[in-house]
Amino acid sequence: MTTNEYLTQLTRRLNALDEAKLIYPIATEIYRRQLKRLFDEGEKANGKIGSYSTKTMLATKSQFVKQGAFKQTVRTITRKNGKAKKVPLWLKFKNASKAVPVMELTGGYKQFREIQGRQGAFVDLQLSKDLRNDYAAHLKTDGNSVVSTVSRRINRDKIGWLSAKYGQDLFKLNEKEKDFFATEATKALLKYLQ
Repeated sequence: MTTNEYLTQLTRRLNALDEAKLIYPIATEIYRRQLKRLFDEGEKANGKIGSYSTKTMLATKSQFVKQGAFKQTVRTITRKNGKAKKVPLWLKFKNASKAVPVMELTGGYKQFREIQGRQGAFVDLQLSKDLRNDYAAHLKTDGNSVVSTVSRRINRDKIGWLSAKYGQDLFKLNEKEKDFFATEATKALLKYLQ
């Protein structure tokens, strides 16, 4: 085979290349690693996502994933006559028609997670696991590209809120993932061209 024939053959193969088909297996592995990093290890592209607040907070029963963990806070107040009385804590929201029972969590959001059986050592973005499940299910090809997305509006909003809170690099690839992609894409391309 002459040099010109070989270059013509390479050009034909490159023109026929379906980039998405070539990189999809690599993207799938990177996506798996990214899911583990974000949702199991609590790491964004450049380190830990953060830690949960321990500042005292109030929570309503509807905020709980495990509603059985909700216990309405009862406070003891002393009346004018000196007698103590137990009073449940209620909260009325601005646009609500009635007050709702609340639970005071002196250990903050960290305690809120832990009393529902979730870990509280680091931010892992998965109280209800809804975002993780939606994110995990949506790696797809779009023309010559491979894209990740979520299908539910609430999760698109969550990604925006979480990125604003923890940094724009939250859902980006880290250096190890980028290196893995470059190495594996190079191998796949060389194999394709042989």
